[in-house]
Amino acid sequence: MPSLTLKYDPAGVDRNCSDFATWEEAQAFFLATENDTHGLDPDGDKIACENLPGAPMPVDPVPTFPTVVSAGTHKVGEAIGVGLYRGVVPDSQFSSCTWKRWRKNGDHLYEAELDIHFDDGYQFYVRVLETDYSLETDCQLTRVTDFTRPSVSDLPNTIEPGMYLTGVEIKSGIYEGVVPDEASSYCSWARHADFTGAYSETIDTGFHSDEGTTFNVLVSSSDYGLATRCRLTFVE
Repeated sequence: MPSLTLKYDPAGVDRNCSDFATWEEAQAFFLATENDTHGLDPDGDKIACENLPGAPMPVDPVPTFPTVVSAGTHKVGEAIGVGLYRGVVPDSQFSSCTWKRWRKNGDHLYEAELDIHFDDGYQFYVRVLETDYSLETDCQLTRVTDFTRPSVSDLPNTIEPGMYLTGVEIKSGIYEGVVPDEASSYCSWARHADFTGAYSETIDTGFHSDEGTTFNVLVSSSDYGLATRCRLTFVE
């Protein structure tokens, strides 16, 4: 602890910040007293006499954002934080979800990526970037904070239509799908390097429209995730 070199040190007299030559002296005195009886820390941040030479620069508090985001338009950095968000389309007739990432170009907003549409019961993801101005969504979203990778044996062998994180929700390997034997049925899938919605992050895609057709999808361990419109079963 630094030694005290007070400008004056009359016994029994209240001290203020002007009684100390440096911040180190003021801080040492502050730490040696109880309950800040001299009022050296008015803002209660445990740093005394912040106007003295040598005082640390104040640190802006880290903003906190809600984990659950309701439907609407939310400004990035104010209403929501950056990161990966997950949504599930309500499992009811005629339900759907769309989202749009917006960026600011001068005084105008423009859509950064395509308008994504999902059907009922579909799990989906969207990554919000620091460069985004706002996110518009018509479904509730939840920010993903747990990316724990379970044992491969704990991952499912059958996955329903939706978007999935490789190694977190699905295992890498070969999957098999079958186009439903119904009129106007089709299956599509896409391997992704991320879930921002950018076309440039699509690794590979497939589209199968012949009823009853069997197809395979190879998911690599380096893929960020997979999106599928049909049920898939793990083969190997």
